Amino acid sequence: GDKVKEKDRTRLKKAKESFAHPELGKPGRIYRYTDENGKVIFCVCRFRLQNGKKTFSQCKSDGLSWSTKGTRLVLYNLPEIKDASHVAFVDIAEDEKVPQIQG
Repeated sequence: GDKVKEKDRTRLKKAKESFAHPELGKPGRIYRYTDENGKVIFCVCRFRLQNGKKTFSQCKSDGLSWSTKGTRLVLYNLPEIKDASHVAFVDIAEDEKVPQIQG
């Protein structure tokens, strides 16, 4: 319900504050990639450049190591995909580059 959503928003706000790329600063958005059990494996962070364009950088789940070398790569929203009764297709929006489950 609303309490869960508020708790998630608070947790995400705190996480954003702790993530800081050495050149790009704090991300505008953090996409968490989790394993089948919901454990965060790595993150993809979206940054807004001074010219208004967006760029992305991957990091380990703690936000301290800005590399995913040696990290298991998993699909975004993997637990939801795994638990879905069916998935019609995965649509990758060109401007966001984040898959959304459709169907």
